Amino acid sequence: MGKLEHGLCRRDIRPALGSIGHPGAGLKGALQRFWKAIALGMPTDDAAIGAGVSSAVGARSFRHAGCVPNVSLEAPSEHYLSFADIEEIALLRAQGHGVGEIAGRAGRSASTISRELCPNAVTRSGSK
Repeated sequence: MGKLEHGLCRRDIRPALGSIGHPGAGLKGALQRFWKAIALGMPTDDAAIGAGVSSAVGARSFRHAGCVPNVSLEAPSEHYLSFADIEEIALLRAQGHGVGEIAGRAGRSASTISRELCPNAVTRSGSK
């Protein structure tokens, strides 16, 4: 097995390298704005810049999605508690308010508030 000449290497045996990291992380809101602009007929470059991402990210999203939106264009539901809701629940609990009162003030069910206040609760049994 002889040496390869300078400048020649075995690139055909290694896989092609993709983007480093996870390029889509944290872009859901921006991609929703991008796809809404695309739906209105804007070119990809203008839609990307209007959404707050680079034109390269817009073009890549468009290409990888096969020209079809790969994120929901609808506003997120109120199913989950927002950070502000969680903070309000914690403050009310620290002030000594009960679950029912917090639920009434937050406009949520008492079971939701209870689950938020006791995440990963374990039944105490006295045995160790």
